[in-house]
Amino acid sequence: MRYVTEMNQTFAQTVLAILPLILAFFLAQRYYIQGVVVTGVKG
Repeated sequence: MRYVTEMNQTFAQTVLAILPLILAFFLAQRYYIQGVVVTGVKG
């Protein structure tokens, strides 16, 4: 076999790629909810 997928390395790279997005989501979530509460958006 010439091509071997290193699953540990692939998983680590995936976590490092997604981590900033998750952090940004949690930081922005507070401001998003405050905006909804202030503007009174109704479903």
